[in-house]
Amino acid sequence: MSAKVLQLVNSAFFGLYKQIESPFRAVNLLGLDTIKALVLGVGVFSEMKSPVGKVFNVNQLWSHSMATAAFAKKIALNESDDKEMIDNAFISGLLHDVGKLILFSRIPGEYEQTVIQAKETTCTLEKAEHRVFGACHGDIGGYLIGLWGLPGQVVESITFHHRLNNYPEISFCPPVIVHAADYIYYKLNPTSCLGEPPQLNEPILEQIGMLDHMDTWINLCKEIQQQGEEDDG
Repeated sequence: MSAKVLQLVNSAFFGLYKQIESPFRAVNLLGLDTIKALVLGVGVFSEMKSPVGKVFNVNQLWSHSMATAAFAKKIALNESDDKEMIDNAFISGLLHDVGKLILFSRIPGEYEQTVIQAKETTCTLEKAEHRVFGACHGDIGGYLIGLWGLPGQVVESITFHHRLNNYPEISFCPPVIVHAADYIYYKLNPTSCLGEPPQLNEPILEQIGMLDHMDTWINLCKEIQQQGEEDDG
């Protein structure tokens, strides 16, 4: 676990300028809450026994989750110095799609058929999930993370990141940040989407005075992704 966390800490997602070789140093640089989130994320993805899928790739889901977490933290840092909100945005980004992992690990055949249905009917994956299961991955992931006792903003981000119109207290907050980060990821990586890409809720962003910040956020996230591609190359 320590080795995996250190590997992630030293990845381009965190933009650190020196090699971090100890968990203690990682905590000092990134904070205990961020490291706890990484440990939790690594643990969840490691412990859930998922089969190898034909149309659903758990490794790709982990990459998407890490990127969304890094994007969400960058957006939060650009707009606020509220440490609790920044940490919750990162944790929420890391765990926002945990419901997909739960569904695939428990009912892989049915879930892969749902993914296929989303692709064939060109609808979003969460709409296909609602048709088949009566709930989407946000509902399922939010319920689980709520049982685990994580902060309310994290639970709300996981639950509402695809349906901000149902979120009761709209402001610049982790649910909105994760919604934007998830949208930006698929805008930069359109072929990674399982079905129709998520749409940006422009009215909500306009309501909180953040719609004109989107170009800046996209450029910040693009820099993170490009740095990661350079490191991989």
